[in-house]
Amino acid sequence: MRLPAQLFAPDVTPAESNPATPWTTSSGLRLSTSTESVAVSTPVAEKTQAVDHGIDAPRHCSAIAEVLHAAGFTQAAQVAARRGDDARAEEWESLAMADAALARTLEAHGTVGVPSVQLGEDGAPRFIVNAPDSEALVAAFNDEHRGNGVDTELRLFLDEAMAPGDRFVDFAPGLGFAVLTAATTAAGSAMAFVESAESEAALSVSARLSACAERVQVRGPAMSDAWTIPATDGLVIVHAGAAAAVAPLLQALRAADPAVRLDAIAWRCGTLRDADYDAEGVHVAAAVLGVLGFQHFALAVGAEGVELVPTEAVASNTMIFSVGASFLARANA
Repeated sequence: MRLPAQLFAPDVTPAESNPATPWTTSSGLRLSTSTESVAVSTPVAEKTQAVDHGIDAPRHCSAIAEVLHAAGFTQAAQVAARRGDDARAEEWESLAMADAALARTLEAHGTVGVPSVQLGEDGAPRFIVNAPDSEALVAAFNDEHRGNGVDTELRLFLDEAMAPGDRFVDFAPGLGFAVLTAATTAAGSAMAFVESAESEAALSVSARLSACAERVQVRGPAMSDAWTIPATDGLVIVHAGAAAAVAPLLQALRAADPAVRLDAIAWRCGTLRDADYDAEGVHVAAAVLGVLGFQHFALAVGAEGVELVPTEAVASNTMIFSVGASFLARANA
């Protein structure tokens, strides 16, 4: 489906949230020009179903082991609770493959991680996320498996949009859920700019645990002034973070490399009910990108799968996907 040259003005105002929909996948990313309100809103991560193995929660275990057990990862919870002991976790006949894979990671590497809700072809988590400290790990586990999922819109977009040779560059990676999503697609590579040595180490460990270290480049604070994006044969998709960060980031990237390639930029717009909603930041980001020729979309999941729709057609999303001519040309091909 081809898109008209101008879809709408760059003044983006997100609407109120609707009930969340399950995390789903589709056969490909579609583009829609319809501004009719879609029935579904921000997709969320599919909840991991707890499995009854006929045992009580491990006694005297850490908070991490408790949340693992509550989410149904009982074997992994046993391993987390007994780290440092010689005792191995018991094998359970009804153990899910995701639980077994996580337990093997704990036993082999001696570190606890958050298993992604995205599963590989073998039914195991597609990647494992490490964290600088246990508090961040527990919070991430709860967000991923009990809440709306971590960076759900961005991860769905990457799964559908990335093609061979594409590079995802994340300037606000958090613990790296989106980075690892991009790196474990069948197509592209990922690059992350982090603010601390601890975050750099944690994301590097996550990439190693997830068997995608060769496809992830992490730049820590020591390289923060080297804001250059290596050339690639495919498209460059950037996550800028909050709306207020968009204009300064574009300025820094163009200062480092006037010919920098940017084919799509994802940025957080928030919702009107957010206490820290930045209306001015949203307007400035949309206006600046509009002047540069980007068109703004939101992500929706419907009966036909994942698609990008004009921002006014959705009433929940917290992220805007501003796409350039190269991205549109490939999507319309």
